[in-house]
Amino acid sequence: MKKAILLIAALLLVGGMAFAAPSFGIWGRTVFMLAGQTANDDQIYQGWGPNWMGSGQRMGLHATFVNDKIEFKFTFYMNQTTIAPSNLYGTVKFIPDLMSLYVGQYNADGWDNFRQNTYNPNSDLDNNNIGRVDGTAIILDIAPKDSGLEIAGVLKTPAPNSGYNGWNWWPGYTIEDQLANMGIMGAYMIPDVLKIQAGFIQAPGQVVGGTGASRTRGQANVFARVYLLMVDGLKLFIDGRVYGFENADSLMESTLLGVSFKADALGIYLGAKLALPLSGQAIGLAYNANLEVTYDLGPVTAGLIAMLADGDTDVDGLDIGVRPYVNFDDFGVRLAVEIRYNTVSGQGLTWMVPVYFTLSIW
Repeated sequence: MKKAILLIAALLLVGGMAFAAPSFGIWGRTVFMLAGQTANDDQIYQGWGPNWMGSGQRMGLHATFVNDKIEFKFTFYMNQTTIAPSNLYGTVKFIPDLMSLYVGQYNADGWDNFRQNTYNPNSDLDNNNIGRVDGTAIILDIAPKDSGLEIAGVLKTPAPNSGYNGWNWWPGYTIEDQLANMGIMGAYMIPDVLKIQAGFIQAPGQVVGGTGASRTRGQANVFARVYLLMVDGLKLFIDGRVYGFENADSLMESTLLGVSFKADALGIYLGAKLALPLSGQAIGLAYNANLEVTYDLGPVTAGLIAMLADGDTDVDGLDIGVRPYVNFDDFGVRLAVEIRYNTVSGQGLTWMVPVYFTLSIW
């Protein structure tokens, strides 16, 4: 009996070394409008507000299964009555802490090693999610442990039902197409000093290929990003991308700035973006900026967001907004008052009083 117990204990120990316990998490967000009034409308409305990936609530179930050679992740998001997988991918750790191969589907949250949001807690911006890998793709990631270096090669592939399936073959993506769907991204970090990232990749969700009317050209992007890390309490990055290579006279440049400053209970965050035509389009520059100030009072955080946007400086119209809020930190509940004024003729004042619910257990 003792030998059997010792054998079982030894097997459990070996199994515990080879296979980590699965990890699970749930996350969700929804927003309810206590009251709101749109521009040029006398009625006051109430109801569920728009949200990510559709209307109403968005709830997600996350799970990870891992051992020393393989890792598998999945995420299922639910919107109202729709349930769909967002991330379904496996990682083959060919050389642990050095080289891994990711294979599968990345949607919604994507594969974000090279994507960056501004730091604003409730009003962040991004540069069209450049650096994110989403859709179906194969990613070879080389990241030697403690080196500060990471290089990722990406092949964005056709959807699984658009290629080889047994003896059914749909030759919609040529080798030339797939060369265009390849991307390369790299990063190097000097701890507490500087981090740089750069790369070439198709825009999120886009691939080159197909036949006839279904053929797509994608959107190639070249990007570079620099982070400053040497000032205690301050985080700052600037990121730029150039795109529009596929069409004559459509070359564009977009620059994103993210700043975060924390001093005890006070937080100051700035996100700003500027888009500029480079090849003579009949449009002006576009910009938007969000300034968010927070003060941590313990169980609650008070904040104020100021927003400014102009989609085309050659056309009249300016969008101005202010959003004071109180966040109940222990419960993931935020009560806000949001006021927006658009100077375009026929627009005007819009206001609302939303309650945001963010629910997560990890």
